Amino acid sequence: MKVYFFPPTSPFNPYIDNVVAGLETNGSEIVNKNCSNKYAKLLSSFSAMFKHTQIYHFNWIENNSAVDTKKNRLICASIFVWLRLMKIFGGNLVWTMHNKESHFSEGNKEFHYQFMEKLISRMDMILVHASETKQFLIEEYHYPEDQICFVPHGNYLPENKTEKPTQLIHDRLTILAFGMVNRYKNVPLLIRTFKGLELEDADLLIVGKCDSKDPQLKQNIMDELNGEDHIIYDDRFVPEEEVGGIFGKCDIVVLPYDKQSMINSGAAIMAFSNAKPIIVSRFGSIKDIEDREFVYCYDYNTEEEHIRELGEAIKQTYSKWNKNKKILSSEGLEAYNYAKNDLSWNNIGRNIVECYEKISRRK
Repeated sequence: MKVYFFPPTSPFNPYIDNVVAGLETNGSEIVNKNCSNKYAKLLSSFSAMFKHTQIYHFNWIENNSAVDTKKNRLICASIFVWLRLMKIFGGNLVWTMHNKESHFSEGNKEFHYQFMEKLISRMDMILVHASETKQFLIEEYHYPEDQICFVPHGNYLPENKTEKPTQLIHDRLTILAFGMVNRYKNVPLLIRTFKGLELEDADLLIVGKCDSKDPQLKQNIMDELNGEDHIIYDDRFVPEEEVGGIFGKCDIVVLPYDKQSMINSGAAIMAFSNAKPIIVSRFGSIKDIEDREFVYCYDYNTEEEHIRELGEAIKQTYSKWNKNKKILSSEGLEAYNYAKNDLSWNNIGRNIVECYEKISRRK
């Protein structure tokens, strides 16, 4: 089966390459696989139409409507012309719904919501990674249930990896916040919460490049960090070969995300793949696994509640670790086994291809 997958690769997010690998393992031909620059990506879409490509699968194209500007309105209008051409040439349209709305939406969101509604109505199939997303599509957009393909978010493990990660026991509890730093990840709130707990033998390690388009966020973080000895912020993009070493320095990963737009978390799966439990706010895909021992889940409705409940979750973890320094390592191995056994990209790719075949048979 010929598939146009957009984007075909990403230097910042291994998710894309993992999905593509899973599809190829299960017999799909990615017709635009080697297209890296934006011009090649655009031209490859027209080439795909003449190759009788059956599936056109998109990720994050809704981000083009996040801010209502004349430029973005023109881009979004062009997207719908683009999608229409793909349909005319016999293609089936598929979109992965990663978030309820773009993380980058701001100001008046009416245009963004209109784009989302129109985009969803054009899709022959929507791929989701959380049960909540499926219900959201059915209830909010009246999208047909039989056109929704639910598969879990895959792991970040090499397909043939057999050895388990080495688990180090630390004298101090180290909590890691990992990944690109955006507003919806609530890093200033995390720092403020951690400072307020005044834990004697605990450190907070924040690793990830701050959004270069949001200098105020960086300033907010630096203001919160002022004078703190037990919080380290490593503001940089982390190459893949360093990821394992960074996770090896911590005992648990914290994800205090904004619930309004969140559905899935690749950072949570990356933590499991590196044998680490997580402290996480309650949203989307987390609800599907919140009862597992390696998930310390909390809920909130206001910022005040968020600080309080996040603090309680950290204190709960700290108390367990203080009584038994090996407990988080044990839970981390459970998380690793879950990622390895239940979140294989080979199996996920097989399920996606089956969904592709299902919608292709309708024509």
